[in-house]
Amino acid sequence: MQRPSALEAYNSSLSNAAVLADRKLPVAISTAFEGYVPKTAVLRFEAAVAMVNGLGFDRALASITLEPAASLEHDGPIRKPRSRKSPTSSSSMATRSNTAPTSPTRSSPAA
Repeated sequence: MQRPSALEAYNSSLSNAAVLADRKLPVAISTAFEGYVPKTAVLRFEAAVAMVNGLGFDRALASITLEPAASLEHDGPIRKPRSRKSPTSSSSMATRSNTAPTSPTRSSPAA
């Protein structure tokens, strides 16, 4: 969201995203820090502003989903991380952490 008094607002237009997309350039819309609203609300607002100023629904949706993923070279499906199951239960881990570590015994060299 551009503040009218900010320097980046000079020589800019609300249709910049549409102009770039019309020239087949990738457009990725992201959020900046706004402490008074959730980041998802800002992202939806920025996409909506670009949409009504010439980007259109499909290209606005792609600018917050597909284009950022492509710029990060992530074009595959999003998968859940694999669960890492511990061989011991959590209760035995707590018991184990309270004991002092033991060092392995070394056998004396054979004579």
